[in-house]
Amino acid sequence: MSRRDLLELFALGALWGDSFLFMRLGAADFGPLALVFRRVSGATLVLLP
Repeated sequence: MSRRDLLELFALGALWGDSFLFMRLGAADFGPLALVFRRVSGATLVLLP
C-alpha cells in the first residue's frame, strides 16, 4: 500500500466518522427531516458535477 492509499483511506475514515457525529449533533438542532434534506442537498451539490 502506498502512502497515497493510506492517506485516502484515512480521509475516508475521517469523513465517515464525522458524518455520525454531525448527525448526532445536528438532529437536536434541525430535527430529523431538515437534517436529511440538508445532507441530501449537500451530497447532490458534490455529486452533480
